[in-house]
Amino acid sequence: MTDFEALYQKYAPDVFRFALFLSGNRADAEDIASETFVRAWNAPGGIRQTTVKAYLLVIARKCYRQGLRRSRRHSPLEQDWADPRQAPHEPPSGAPS
Repeated sequence: MTDFEALYQKYAPDVFRFALFLSGNRADAEDIASETFVRAWNAPGGIRQTTVKAYLLVIARKCYRQGLRRSRRHSPLEQDWADPRQAPHEPPSGAPS
């Protein structure tokens, strides 16, 4: 078992619970936990063993907050963009007959 595998085995449940607490959604919590470990794996420098849990929870919180910012930018369309003057059985105006 590699050091990172051991780190994952030890801290994944805690990171997942924290992500679930933040998001309130199991699927989002799984995504946040996964992204947390990907970022920890790709982080420059080593992870200090004395602060590893706090480090992972900070990463998880950042992932959650980035997800919130992303979701605010993507709001659903509220207007019906269909032409109200056109009956559904008529061809669109300007279309060849």
